[in-house]
Amino acid sequence: MIKNNSEQHAAQKADQKPGLREDTVFKFAHTTIETSALKATMGNPLAGALVCFEGVVRNHNEGREVVTLEYEAYETLAEAEAQKILEEARQQFALIAAVCVHRTGLLSIGEPAVFVGVTSAHRDEAFQGCRYIIDEIKTRLPIWKKETYKDGSSGWVNCQHTHASNHKAAQQHAAPQQATPQHATPESVIPE
Repeated sequence: MIKNNSEQHAAQKADQKPGLREDTVFKFAHTTIETSALKATMGNPLAGALVCFEGVVRNHNEGREVVTLEYEAYETLAEAEAQKILEEARQQFALIAAVCVHRTGLLSIGEPAVFVGVTSAHRDEAFQGCRYIIDEIKTRLPIWKKETYKDGSSGWVNCQHTHASNHKAAQQHAAPQQATPQHATPESVIPE
């Protein structure tokens, strides 16, 4: 009989398939991010807190009217570095789960561009872990954003990533293998 939450969590981990951990998932989405579906996959009886961040496309930037955004990414490098970020957050903030999905391609105003969801036993760790993940994703991943403006002009913005220094470390990580979900997991609701 399982006596406490730690033993229950250990038992859940033992049942997991090898490969990509269901509790730390990063993916790119090439179509709309279904944030409600992602949030619904994060329920866990060990969690006392669920914190989500949803970045959406706004209609302005630096005094200019934005009509669309387009994201491009070096996906292989970004996925390896993102997995490292999620694992860092899990360890630093005692997170039970950490999920991040980032869009690529053309996005309209109001459309979700990024989703971060974390669970932990307590709210402070969940808030800190969620903030850490989005800040590190924005700083360390090779993802580029192009804005198109109402006047027809466009430009790449906020492209000051520090991923070059992390390139060697990211290459050393093996590409994660995807587990086959048997129930709703963050992976199962992310469009390919």
